[in-house]
Amino acid sequence: MNSKKSRLRKPTLHDQAHAEISVQLDHILNKVSANGNPGLDASLKDLYKGQMDIRKHLHEIHSLVKPDLDKAAFYKQATHVWKQSWVYHAFDTKLKASISVIILLVVIQVIVHPFVETTLSVGLIAAWAMKLFKALP
Repeated sequence: MNSKKSRLRKPTLHDQAHAEISVQLDHILNKVSANGNPGLDASLKDLYKGQMDIRKHLHEIHSLVKPDLDKAAFYKQATHVWKQSWVYHAFDTKLKASISVIILLVVIQVIVHPFVETTLSVGLIAAWAMKLFKALP
């Protein structure tokens, strides 16, 4: 007896809301088109294929650009290593460069003097340093 009553009862607001939702879902799944294809399934498949094509093209572009990116990364690291070296710090200003060159010339003079018997006087080093200061911008 209860089953007859449930079949014959009037639809409630809740039942009407469920029916409206079912109609809306049916419309979305079967009639909505994202790429001109009717139906959400076909549209989403087209979108997926498009994304895969884009991904393939991006991979090709990346493979073409990768050598340049590698060279740029190598140059950046080489510059970083160079700026940490003692040679860079010894020659980064005019004063440090002049003092470093004078020290280098004196060391060369000390090493070479017994064999060649030439002398490099302090006056010649000072004259050379003055020429160096005038020549540098």
